[in-house]
Amino acid sequence: MSQAVPSGAGWIERGRRMGLLGAAYGISTLVGPLAGGLLLQVASWHWAFLVNVPCAASAWFVLARSVFGAPSKTQHRLDVLGASLLAAGLVALLLTTRGDLGVNMQLTSGTAGIVLLLSWIGVARRAPDPVVPLALFMRPGFATATAIAAMSGVGLFGAVVFLPLYLQQGLGYSAIASALHTFPLMVGITIAAQISGRALRAERPLRSVAAIAALSMVFGYAALAASLQWLQQAHWTIGAALLPVGLGLGLLFPLVTIVAQRSAPPEQIGVATATPVMLRSLGGALGVALMGEGLARHMAHAAATGLHS
Repeated sequence: MSQAVPSGAGWIERGRRMGLLGAAYGISTLVGPLAGGLLLQVASWHWAFLVNVPCAASAWFVLARSVFGAPSKTQHRLDVLGASLLAAGLVALLLTTRGDLGVNMQLTSGTAGIVLLLSWIGVARRAPDPVVPLALFMRPGFATATAIAAMSGVGLFGAVVFLPLYLQQGLGYSAIASALHTFPLMVGITIAAQISGRALRAERPLRSVAAIAALSMVFGYAALAASLQWLQQAHWTIGAALLPVGLGLGLLFPLVTIVAQRSAPPEQIGVATATPVMLRSLGGALGVALMGEGLARHMAHAAATGLHS
């Protein structure tokens, strides 16, 4: 990463906007667990999918009324083949993490995923306008940003998935009470995204902001591990430990986006913005699936040896 955001009103303003987007992401993840807990209390889990219909309709309405400037005069061909191969390869790899498929199906799915992704690389190298330009990953700033995005996805989704599971199945909390215990994580993301945007606007050194974010996450997860190990009766310590985790994640989100954008040519800024988001979700999905498989194996071993608590 470069040491500081390059000067220029455009990039400074972009840092502020990324902070606002990060805060919006934090608010949505803040409301989501509480809304999900409420849905489980008063309705069926099927509403977790149905509730997205009015949200998508509202987003479509806003986009339809938004002004995006004059369309580009350059004609681009949609890389349908590359997008299809990439999507199919990622889905196949995700399926390999499902332990209930059996070893043979996992091997088949993994092999198919590797073949599909290699095919996508071959198509991307020849396509005039690939869905994800491979040359971007040769740029150190972009490669670093995407790697951090993937790892931050593991940190975020690992906490969001497994802590409610522990609170509900292990401690007997209700869905709403479980969501309230993870509330500090989302609060930290929302607050820190705004702080990160202001830091970028003030041209603070990127390395310093990234270091603070990483240290905050390390401290938070270490405190969480200590809480689950030695302070199991003091349940408030879980939320206290999640706050610095959220602060670290919130600092990283706008930072990763800006670094990825600054590392890309002007005509590829859109791809550079979307790729870290995709890899954050992919990293989270893979991380949760692998950790879930490890948890299932551990629980099966514990049950077989008579440890049922």
